[in-house]
Amino acid sequence: MRVLIADDNVDLARSLAEVLRARSAEVDVATDGLAARALAEGHRPDVALLDLKLPGRSGLDLIGDLQDLPRPPGRIIAMTGYDSAERIAAAERIGAETVLRKPFSMDALLGSLGLDAVEAESPPVDCLVLVLGANGGPLPTSCHVVRARDADDLRGQVGDREFDAVVLLGEVGEDLVLDLALLDPDVAVITGAGAALVESAVRQTRGRRRAAAEVRLLDAALRSTPGAHLLVRGRPPRIDRWTPDVEALLGYRPQDLEERMLTRLEQDLDQGPIHALAQRARTDGPLEEVLCVRSRGGAARELRVRAAALTGDAVLLSLRAAPSEDDETRNLEMLGATAAGVAHELRNTLAGVGNSLTVLAGRLEGDEVGVIVEQVRERVHRAAEVMNDLLDFARPVQLRLMAVPAPLVLDAAADQITHDPSVSVVVHVPDPTLRLLVDPVRLQMALINLGNNAAQAMAEVGGTVTLSCESAHDEVHIVVADDGPGVPEPLRARIFDPFFTTRSQGSGLGLANVRKLVEAHGGRVRLLPTERGASFLLALPRRPETTP
Repeated sequence: MRVLIADDNVDLARSLAEVLRARSAEVDVATDGLAARALAEGHRPDVALLDLKLPGRSGLDLIGDLQDLPRPPGRIIAMTGYDSAERIAAAERIGAETVLRKPFSMDALLGSLGLDAVEAESPPVDCLVLVLGANGGPLPTSCHVVRARDADDLRGQVGDREFDAVVLLGEVGEDLVLDLALLDPDVAVITGAGAALVESAVRQTRGRRRAAAEVRLLDAALRSTPGAHLLVRGRPPRIDRWTPDVEALLGYRPQDLEERMLTRLEQDLDQGPIHALAQRARTDGPLEEVLCVRSRGGAARELRVRAAALTGDAVLLSLRAAPSEDDETRNLEMLGATAAGVAHELRNTLAGVGNSLTVLAGRLEGDEVGVIVEQVRERVHRAAEVMNDLLDFARPVQLRLMAVPAPLVLDAAADQITHDPSVSVVVHVPDPTLRLLVDPVRLQMALINLGNNAAQAMAEVGGTVTLSCESAHDEVHIVVADDGPGVPEPLRARIFDPFFTTRSQGSGLGLANVRKLVEAHGGRVRLLPTERGASFLLALPRRPETTP
């Protein structure tokens, strides 16, 4: 079976390919839509696994392209991390067999592809066996045998290639066996030859490699999914990995979660409903319930918990806001849609009024009535600006992702920040080669908004607005900081709320729009605790450069 994987998350795509290759599938990997189309034309895959959000050409367009080929893939399976329900429905409507939510169950995927069976008693084929020494028993005829001249040659070959087994004949030192374990911990090393013995060693090596590939896939899947997620494994479940958002949501430190039993999150520190949900997800598929989750201090928070089996005994637990908070979000979305219609009509009306006032002010220039008309015109102009902000907030965000140098994005935003001579704007990017996979126009809008807020806060006293950017593990962190008076503690929890403002001339939608633009990129924004000034962190998913 030949499989085409198209995903701009290189780590996830390679890990998924490794798992499929371990089950004898031929796999091609592309990190953008154009490259995927070219591979499909040349290699004719049986199955296509396509991310819906791809640079170069979107996954939706790619589904149509593949179906138009002289020999289209027999099956097209789409993948997504945080697409809208409309795009998922569109993918299924135009030809996707199904749309898998990342991270998805590898067991289910392998089963649907017929790749879940593991070699049992049948002799392994296409083996590559490295042998040191002579006078051993017969080796399997299905294996390709490579001979090592001596121990140093053996070490060099194991370091350069992947073997299915290493056979050591004659007298060998314990140091050599230890060295091989360091060079390739997955390869089985045996000290005797014989067809049955070597076949067993090959199966052991391949089993280890499959397990290692699945662990790498779990890591990549966890890192590629925004939000608060825990990976639990074993029976009873034990916490294996988690995202930093879990620590922020529940107040835990890394040492509080490392290798702890899942019962640590239960309200009564027993095998309660969270444990039961994880167990049921292994047999019943993805499940979601509202449960009480224990925080570090011992108090329990009511959260929505989604459990999904991934591969083997691994289960992913996703934690998010309780229903009441979700209801508030839906209400805000409805309010935004209603406000957009009202704003559109009012903006057109205000534009006509503003034009008439401009003509009238020109005719009455210098007159006392003309001064009043000019003041009214300025207020109408301000009202029109508020309507524009409201429309920007209400519109759905459509991103045009592209790989761009981080200094270019920050410099362009800095050039457009409005500030007095007493305020300076500086850009600091320690790694000038750092690239971002973002919509540069949308990201610049967010940075300009934050920069203008900072400059206005320092207009009377002066200071510096700093835009900085650097890599942080699997994310890119952009910080907009200033030397101003900062945000008073009582207001910090409300600054991202729509229509909240402390300025008489503010619409209260600036920071709400910033959050909306950042979240559209799969990131998050927050106000950092600082002793002086205000410092906003924009944490964006770390995306690799796209392949041209």
